Amino acid sequence: MKKILLVDDSALMRRVLSAIINGTNEYTVAYIAKNGAEGLEMIEAHNDIMAVVCDVNMPVMTGIELLSIMRSRKIMLPLILLSTKDEPSYTITALELGALSFLKKPENIYKLDNADFADKLISTLNLAEGKDNVSEGVQTKLESIRNNGNVNIHDHKTKPENKVEKKPESKRKETVKEINKPDNKEKPGNAFLVNGNSKQKGKNNKLVALVSSTGGPKALRTVIPMLPANLAAPVVMVQHMPANFTTTLAERLDELSPVKVSEVEGGEAVKTGHVYLAKGGMHLKVETRNNGHFLELDDSPPVVGLKPCGNIMYDSLINSTYDEIICVVLTGMGADGTNGIINLSKKKKVYVIAQDEASSTVYGMPRAIYEKGMCDVVCDINDIAKEIIKKVGVL
Repeated sequence: MKKILLVDDSALMRRVLSAIINGTNEYTVAYIAKNGAEGLEMIEAHNDIMAVVCDVNMPVMTGIELLSIMRSRKIMLPLILLSTKDEPSYTITALELGALSFLKKPENIYKLDNADFADKLISTLNLAEGKDNVSEGVQTKLESIRNNGNVNIHDHKTKPENKVEKKPESKRKETVKEINKPDNKEKPGNAFLVNGNSKQKGKNNKLVALVSSTGGPKALRTVIPMLPANLAAPVVMVQHMPANFTTTLAERLDELSPVKVSEVEGGEAVKTGHVYLAKGGMHLKVETRNNGHFLELDDSPPVVGLKPCGNIMYDSLINSTYDEIICVVLTGMGADGTNGIINLSKKKKVYVIAQDEASSTVYGMPRAIYEKGMCDVVCDINDIAKEIIKKVGVL
């Protein structure tokens, strides 16, 4: 059983959350804290915590403050923040700090709109563990919750654990080695050229397609403001975020950037020199019609708990008329984007830029695409924009 630390100042909510988590066959609430300060003490005392589920608004120390301290101390435990209401500013801040997700608590804990919340919470824990699918045991329990319409908030026992000394946290760093073309002489910045970096030739008819997740908002604040207003290609982006929050992120990026940034509304034509952010809670597709490309929103179910999902965006580009797709994979847990890029590469010319491990909040998605041998360049987050500009040019 994977051990979860639950941090919430409400005794009733602790019982509800514990019932959901302990009701699975894979996770157990092993540690409980009533505020962020207590949570931090438990994190430092125990080295067997898989993930932290934490309320935002608490006395003594809030969830945001706890997350900020964790990251400043290089404690990279996955943290899921919960709130009783939609709070875009908190959400963006939390995700910029590297929170795994920001979930809204059910409005009525005695009814099963709880089922959807339980599904999201367990799916997010699965992502924290690095799973691609919800397990059969978890799915069975969720179906039981949906059918019965209630969760038994008294049916759990928090398992006491002996305190053990916390081992020093260290972020694993590996240098990505050059492969295929070790004699490449062109090495901009600190980038590692993996499959070679060809010069731009002929008419520019390219698209940049970017995907990011955990730590993505912070990474995007580094990359997007460095793109010029006259970038010679459009940019479409999928950042894993819930509904109602990507509007705030797009507005922040637009304020910081010379290039125009907007959240996708659906139906707009893709324009060069414009950055489009997928709407939270909706899949993004690029459709080709009337000799043009248009952005559409898709309300189909989440894929591996993700909505929007990068793989869906990449798959939608297979029938596009772009000569080349520059695929950018930034920090994030899991492997979203990898299968989509592989499928896309079978039909279209692709050029893959991935963030390196040292600058990633979570080196999951970039690692996945690199280990498939698909990367052309692996570089620090500060060099991503340079690589994009170099590949697509300016008008």
